[in-house]
Amino acid sequence: QLEINGVEVVTKKEVDAEFINSENPDVLILAVGGLPGEVDVEKSGGNVPIIEYDQFMGADTGENVVVYGSNAQAFDCALWLTVRKKKVTIVTPNPNEELDKQQSHHAHRFMTTALYALGVKVYPSSKIKEIGDKQITIVNDQGVEIVIPADSIINSADLLPNKSLLEGAKVKEKYAIGDCNEPFNIALAIRAGNDVGRAI
Repeated sequence: QLEINGVEVVTKKEVDAEFINSENPDVLILAVGGLPGEVDVEKSGGNVPIIEYDQFMGADTGENVVVYGSNAQAFDCALWLTVRKKKVTIVTPNPNEELDKQQSHHAHRFMTTALYALGVKVYPSSKIKEIGDKQITIVNDQGVEIVIPADSIINSADLLPNKSLLEGAKVKEKYAIGDCNEPFNIALAIRAGNDVGRAI
């Protein structure tokens, strides 16, 4: 369809504001995805490494793994680790009702039930107070502290918007869609793309 409609696809090219301006487009639609969120840690003096989400499959996570976050990626990560016999604990600053929030109601029930059955523990409304030696200390919104064995922490924190390219682009009509505008899920990203495509 792209070839039939004469759409030019450019690959292996880093896009910056200078390149966009050199193309002199009438409309700019930004769909570059979100930026990784950060693991919020009050104090770190231990030896538990933080592994980024896009690297955890090939990393040495150890046996006791803390997944930080409660979005769809966090739950996918937890399931992947659990079926490989890792002892997984989910720690998230988000409240209980936002667990696996990007999934459909059916997928949400399936994932949470499966993970609980496999022994995954979840601590919502909690943050990491301290990283120690082979353990972390978390504290919940009630001020209760809990020590959890941990060989590694996987950063599955909520994504952050990523719209900086719009600022330097000298284009009259500009849009940001999907995770770069408001991180959530692929369904809303597709809807946003459809809406903008029809609008222009």
